[in-house]
Amino acid sequence: MPLSSAGCPVRLPSAVTDSSDTRDTAPARLRPTGDGPCPARLRRDPHPAPVHGRHGSCYAPRMLYHLVARARPGRLLFTDWEEGVALSRRIVAAIPGIRALVLMPDHVHLLHDQDVRQRLARALAAHARWRNARHGLGGSLVAPLPRAERLVDAQKVRRSVRYVHLNPCRAGLVDDPLAWPLSTHRDAVGLAADPVVARHREPARFHRYVSSDPTVDVEGTDLPCAGLALLEPVDVLYATSAALRLPLVALRRRGPGRTLFLRAARTLTGASHQAIADLVGVRRKTVCGVRDGDADSVRIVAAVAGDPRFAALDPGDLRHDPAWSAYRRRR
Repeated sequence: MPLSSAGCPVRLPSAVTDSSDTRDTAPARLRPTGDGPCPARLRRDPHPAPVHGRHGSCYAPRMLYHLVARARPGRLLFTDWEEGVALSRRIVAAIPGIRALVLMPDHVHLLHDQDVRQRLARALAAHARWRNARHGLGGSLVAPLPRAERLVDAQKVRRSVRYVHLNPCRAGLVDDPLAWPLSTHRDAVGLAADPVVARHREPARFHRYVSSDPTVDVEGTDLPCAGLALLEPVDVLYATSAALRLPLVALRRRGPGRTLFLRAARTLTGASHQAIADLVGVRRKTVCGVRDGDADSVRIVAAVAGDPRFAALDPGDLRHDPAWSAYRRRR
């Protein structure tokens, strides 16, 4: 039986496994089973391995640039997941080759090989125009960008990647870096279906290094571990939203997100095609017509389903969340 990166046995339906794929499978769901141990916490490793991104190692470069953008006083960059996802996609499209990224309600951290302030400023300006029009607001949203900080050694780069991914935890928004969808931490551990940075070659070790913080757990936290039972279709729906960083309403529209949900639900549940179709408002024959494929994304959906750190991106104003109390009076 294959093992997850956390050392837990993983049993996925045959349609999800592909012996011809030599890449590591995504780590499994946070549901320990009787087939093997799944420790609740991993010990801290003081010597983490480098992070390997789409263009090489995040830790190997002798120099990176750390860019920060902040909203003006009284303003927020987003107040719901739709706005946050829109900003994330705008930045990723404008700036290829990102090494690490996190979007916070009132600021952005970005690591890159080059000083990309102008491209970041243009992406933020376009987002500001769209968001102001959406809310009937005016004025500037983002303060002038400060000079980028040069990171001139591997240790500084490593610590900066960790700092970027821990921002939501240290701000009290979530209690685990995996729980914040608008960061590249999920990507680095292989739990994003549309990754911005490539999967770390040792995801459990990297996650342990990042999460071993007093705001999370000083010993670090586990990656998800898979259970053996078939899932409910609604669990697959929520997991697809988390894996793709898509608001739930977007999964009812035609597109890759809905297709992945239908494919994953057929593979990972025992539900009828009609029950699956009803969740996203399509006809039964639409479910029947979805072709098999994209096994990697289905594995990721299976891995994160049921893990409370991978909540669906629900609609609504995030300022109503108690964790957002510090942002409640801002717009």
